[in-house]
Amino acid sequence: MVNTRAIVSFAWVAGPPLATFIMGALGNRAILLALGAVAVLNLFAGRPSRRMPPKERPAASAAALDAIA
Repeated sequence: MVNTRAIVSFAWVAGPPLATFIMGALGNRAILLALGAVAVLNLFAGRPSRRMPPKERPAASAAALDAIA
C-alpha cells in the first residue's frame, strides 16, 4: 500500500511537467504514444502478481476493501 501511494504521488507531481515537455518537444500527438507506452509497461509490470498462486498474493486490507465498497 505504501509503495502504491509513493508511485501515485510521484506520478501526480512529475506527470504534468513531463507531459508538457513531451508535447513541447515532440508535438501534441506524441503524448498519445507516451500514454500507450505507459499502458504497455503497466501490463508487463502487473504480470508477475497475476502469475502467483492466490495464497502467495498479499492480502487486501479491510480498509482497502471498505473503500471499494
